[in-house]
Amino acid sequence: MARKITRRKTPLDLQPLTKETLRIIAKDMAEHLTIIGKERGITFSMGTFSYDPLVSNFSVKVKGVMKGGKTREETLYEQNYIPLGLPKINTVFEFQGSKYKIIGYRPRARKQPILTEKIGANKKFTFSIELIKSVAK
Repeated sequence: MARKITRRKTPLDLQPLTKETLRIIAKDMAEHLTIIGKERGITFSMGTFSYDPLVSNFSVKVKGVMKGGKTREETLYEQNYIPLGLPKINTVFEFQGSKYKIIGYRPRARKQPILTEKIGANKKFTFSIELIKSVAK
C-alpha cells in the first residue's frame, strides 16, 4: 500500500541548523513515524535530540510485538518462574470469584510483580508472588 507523505513548505531549506530547526524536523519525523507505525502495527516514540551545528542526534524508540512474539514481561516471567517457585505462564487461577491468567513479570514492581489479565474483562492486574503461589496450583 503506497502512502503519501507530504512535505511542508517551510523556510527550513535556507536556514542553518539550529535548535528550532531541529524541533521542526523532529515534529515532522514524529508525524511520519506515526503513519508508518499505524501501517505496521508498532509504536514509535521520539526521545530527545542533541544539538550541534554540524551533527545532531535524534533518539527514536520502536515498540511492538511481532506475530508469535513475546512481550518483555512474558520473557521475564519465563526466565524467573522456576527460581521463584511459580506456575507456568498462561496459568489460570481463581481469586475472589474471578478468574485470572498469568501473563508476565515486572521485576521493578517489588510488592506485586506478577502481571495478570482478568478473564472476560480484558483488564490487567498485578499480584504478589506469595498470593500467586497460594492460589495458582
